[in-house]
Amino acid sequence: MRSFFIIITGILFISACSGRRGSGDDITQIDFTENTLFIDTGRSSIVINNSGDSTKCYDIKSVDYSIVQISPEGEWINYVARQSRATVTCDGQEGQKRTIQVELRPVDNPKHVAYVIQHNADEIYLEHDYYQTVTIGCCDAEPIHRVYDYAGHPIIEGNVKIITGAIPNNPMKFFIGYTPAFRDTTIGDTTTIGSIILAYDPKKKYTINVLSPPLPPDLCSQYSPEIMLVPTYGRDSLELFGDEYQLWDFENIESTDEIRNISIFVEYLCEVYYPVEPLKIPITNGKPFGKDELVQNVYLNNPLEGN
Repeated sequence: MRSFFIIITGILFISACSGRRGSGDDITQIDFTENTLFIDTGRSSIVINNSGDSTKCYDIKSVDYSIVQISPEGEWINYVARQSRATVTCDGQEGQKRTIQVELRPVDNPKHVAYVIQHNADEIYLEHDYYQTVTIGCCDAEPIHRVYDYAGHPIIEGNVKIITGAIPNNPMKFFIGYTPAFRDTTIGDTTTIGSIILAYDPKKKYTINVLSPPLPPDLCSQYSPEIMLVPTYGRDSLELFGDEYQLWDFENIESTDEIRNISIFVEYLCEVYYPVEPLKIPITNGKPFGKDELVQNVYLNNPLEGN
């Protein structure tokens, strides 16, 4: 058992430019007396149980602290992030049960809890104006990503990853995810095999259902397709960093209706002798195919199936 401490203090910086000390000596000196502004502590623990058949289960609780700079309401602020995790796992079993709670306190007012985030997830990542949870799939299932605003409103959910279309020096952005169909939704002789989601915020989002006969498991991957952003007309103007596309051409736009000339590229992975053409969904005036409908359909073209 051990404790973690967060102490925010008045600090004394030693100039690295003086030439008298190396960079390894240029560290903040903490004064634990009259300059102390705030102290908080968290306790970690572990409990090991034996279920009676020699299988051990572990109940692990941990607390960690960090300083994060985010802008939940449009202004960049430093916060103390207090992250508490409660994890239960057992020998010989895939997956785990984990609950994560994050408390965010402004550094300038650390006694005030500005935000409390809590989810049953394996990881929580804090981004500057949204946060993302990741739940690892059990038994070869794909991880599920979910994006929320800091008020806790869900923006989008997707398997494997969420793509972000970020506009430099501009607060506007959008998210793209893919969710497979876990039940058959038949329209005529065609089935919805998955859905692509384009979301701007918790209220403004579009669903594009992919219609196709079920893809044969011996010829096509049953995992989610590859998804990326591409220029609609072949002009390369996208910069990719991780899963974030930086769209410099839109730096000066004032409305999402001005987003155009980019497409969502979706490729299902199948054997070469079972040709499945990739999907290309243009975003025109901020909308899939330039259409106002919030739910749309697109057909997966497979010449062998006659569609």
